[in-house]
Amino acid sequence: MRRKSGKVLAPGLYFFGCSLAASSAIATKENAGTLPIAILLYEWFFFHDLKLRWTRGQILWGLFFILIFGSVIVWYMGGNPVKSLMAGYSYRDFTMLERVLTQFRIVIYYISLFLWAPPGRLNLDHDYPLSIALFSPPTTFFCIIAIAALMAVSAFIARKERILSFCILWFFITQATESTIIGIELIFEHRTYIPFMMTSVMAVMLCFRLIQNKTSGYALLSGVILLFSFWTYQRNLDWRDPVTFWSDAAAKSPQKYRSQNDLGIALYDAGDIDGAIRQYQKAIEIAPDHTNVYNNMGNALIRKGHVEPAIRYFTKTLSMDPNHTRARNNLANALMQQGKIDDAMKHFQIILDRQPSHVEANINMGATLARMGRIDDALSHYRTAIQSDPNNPEAFNNMGVLFVQKNMPDEAKNHFQKALTLRPGYESAINNLRRLEQMQK
Repeated sequence: MRRKSGKVLAPGLYFFGCSLAASSAIATKENAGTLPIAILLYEWFFFHDLKLRWTRGQILWGLFFILIFGSVIVWYMGGNPVKSLMAGYSYRDFTMLERVLTQFRIVIYYISLFLWAPPGRLNLDHDYPLSIALFSPPTTFFCIIAIAALMAVSAFIARKERILSFCILWFFITQATESTIIGIELIFEHRTYIPFMMTSVMAVMLCFRLIQNKTSGYALLSGVILLFSFWTYQRNLDWRDPVTFWSDAAAKSPQKYRSQNDLGIALYDAGDIDGAIRQYQKAIEIAPDHTNVYNNMGNALIRKGHVEPAIRYFTKTLSMDPNHTRARNNLANALMQQGKIDDAMKHFQIILDRQPSHVEANINMGATLARMGRIDDALSHYRTAIQSDPNNPEAFNNMGVLFVQKNMPDEAKNHFQKALTLRPGYESAINNLRRLEQMQK
């Protein structure tokens, strides 16, 4: 690239720009951490003709580039990569060894999706069985052999088939971040997007190598594109709404807690409370040690008007996790419905002692204090809620009600209008504003 003056930009400036872009990529998506390896491999393959003779300057630039990337990664991992790496396994149901062994099978599964991906094989929430040992299951060993064979093929053909060799290595390099030792979820199909870029190039090249007639090659590729486009259309139907989406995942992973629980949440949000309760019950049967599902069940029972059973589920959640803030807040609200104001306030206060700026707890405490006639104390809690969440319409609406009681109509009107600005059509604020206007006539 040249400036308008015709002078070539200094290599150092190019390097700085590339480093900045690469660091931004890592900050955006962690798997960009493999970028230095991919760049060095590209350099070696296509600019150095696979020769090991590098100039001193090139080696120093390469080491400097790796040092910068390494520093960014160490910073991103909190300065202690080992501790950060192991922390990812603290809440997983698999060990690092089990994850690494399982990934060999998953990578082969990814490759199979490149070749054949009807909607029935796609699932956001796979319930993928773990590899416990090298031969448990036996497919673990065979997948390791298959991956080693692909790597060997890449090395063997590198001299004569440079692009094909690079495409194979690109797949494994770009897959490395999410398919090795980092303690993240085992499998997600979207992890193949970047690896499949060069795999697609390889597929097109092989197509025209194997089929000499270009017309036939174009016809074959067109057929493949049409087939995969049709599958994409079919798969998009599963994504049309949360209930359909999670119904698909729950059907494909019937023993996966998260799929059943999240389908319950989708049904709850859609207003199908009975359906949500059935899904929550399935989730409890699958994983009785998960706290969130008990809280979700309590919420569903509240919607059905079954306050006492809901309280039992909220209490169950807190017995398993005393720091479960949502369950404690929900329990306090349920106690309020039963008229047990003192008990409810104790739970609100526990939340606020731990999290003084907790929005819902401040709003609920404010509402409770308002019922007791402690208007100024209630206003104080609403103000705290607004400081934490300036876009909370409920806090503004509730403050407006209290300003009416304090005979401050202008303040009340401003707060009702603010609530409506934040949530157009907010029925409670509309009614409160209408009553205020009638009072002022």
